[in-house]
Amino acid sequence: MELKKSLKLVSGIVFIIFAMIAIGKSGFAVIVFLFASITCIPNSLEFIENKFKQKFSQKLKYIIVLFCLISGVLAIRNEEVTTIKDVNKYNEKKMPLYKIDLDAEVKQNPKSFLEIEVVSWENGGFGTVGIYNLNIKNTSKLPIQDIIIKFTYFGESGTVLNTNEATIYKIIKPKSTLKERNFNAGFKHSQGVTSKVEIIGATARVLYN
Repeated sequence: MELKKSLKLVSGIVFIIFAMIAIGKSGFAVIVFLFASITCIPNSLEFIENKFKQKFSQKLKYIIVLFCLISGVLAIRNEEVTTIKDVNKYNEKKMPLYKIDLDAEVKQNPKSFLEIEVVSWENGGFGTVGIYNLNIKNTSKLPIQDIIIKFTYFGESGTVLNTNEATIYKIIKPKSTLKERNFNAGFKHSQGVTSKVEIIGATARVLYN
């Protein structure tokens, strides 16, 4: 019997500690934890039973304690979630939201939204002209036109022999690919055996209503 009373007393003290932890987090949790501690501690329970002249059954005591425990934990948890939401709302009000204007990025740097693929190339004009088959993909949501391409030619030793620029005066629709065939890239060194192709400029097509 003494052991049973000791366990109840310890349980009551534990609930008092829970109530102290809940201070500042949830007033409801503090109340239910204190109520659970009163239910557990023999002397306080006897005082209440004598006051109301009502004996609590053992089953009812367990139900009260379990209810208080679950309610207190849920109250603290709900308060923490609410607090996090409030903090997020506060941050949203205090901190400006910067939205990226993708159309503006395309207008400022349209070439970064173009991908070029050399399908094949060959010599023309007795080996002094580069003829290319190109695929150019527009990954943006705006039309892009006037694509400036730089061609660099290398000799067999890897030495840069010459560079040349050429412009494709066509419009590439958004999210589509231009298939440019037999494009004359202009002069190339007759000893050029390999080449590097890169887009160095373009213009975003702005449509006005």
